[in-house]
Order: sequence, then C-alpha cells, then structure tokens
Amino acid sequence: MEKAIIDCALALRKNSLISIKFVQTKRAEPRLNLKRFIHIKVGNSSSDLSHLFYQAYNSAQLFPSDPSFKEHVRQLLPTNKQSIISPEDNNSEYEIVIAIVDKSDRSVYDSIPFFSKISLNNISQRIRSMGYRLSLLKIGVEIVDKL
Repeated sequence: MEKAIIDCALALRKNSLISIKFVQTKRAEPRLNLKRFIHIKVGNSSSDLSHLFYQAYNSAQLFPSDPSFKEHVRQLLPTNKQSIISPEDNNSEYEIVIAIVDKSDRSVYDSIPFFSKISLNNISQRIRSMGYRLSLLKIGVEIVDKL
C-alpha cells in the first residue's frame, strides 16, 4: 500500500521527475527528483517518523562522503540523466524533502507528535549544517471508496 501511494504522489510531477528507489542499503531509501532526495513515509506514529527523519539524515550524510554510493545512485539514473549527479556537486545544490503521507486535516507540523518534533528539530539542524536545503511536505490522502 505504501508503494502505491508513493507512486501516485510522485506521478503528479512526472514531467520533471526522475524516480529511483535505493534498494542496496537499509540506511537510505530516498527517491531522487532532479536534485531532491525525497523521503516519504505513510502515517504519523513516533517510530515511523523517527525512522523517516533518520533516513533523510543518513542519505544526507552518506551521499557526499561515499563516492561509491554517489556513483551507484548516478548509475541508477537513465543514461541521458546521469549528468545531473557529478562528483564535484556541493551539498547546497541538493534539497532534502521529508514527506509525510497523512489523511488528517491538520498541518504537517501539527500532525507530528511532540517528541518527534524534537527529533525533527535535531535532524533538521544537522542536515542544514551540511549545507543542504530542507523541506517538510505533507501528502494528503483522500479515501474515495472502501473495497
């Protein structure tokens, strides 16, 4: 179910989307949209959100520090798009997007439990200190028909 929601959400921007799922590492599972790492999680439990925040942090840390990981990500791109990732890239050229799929009417920040907000604050400071831009995004879900 999570994959279906992710694919639907990302399909909305297909005109500018390059979609990659990292499968060779458990530490980072982002999708790369031009120069954006988009980390998406369904739900708002503290454990799920902490996992999401640390996925974003781990990929932010791993991408510039491990040339083989950066090359692996580049090789996952279609041949005509591989040039968007260069060994000379600076972190400031990339944005980390933390996206939460939530069906509530609350704002993304209001839907995050208190202790998860503390974790998010700590993680966001670390990610920004590495030079990345950082965004928090809510992906709303509407249930149209129950099967």
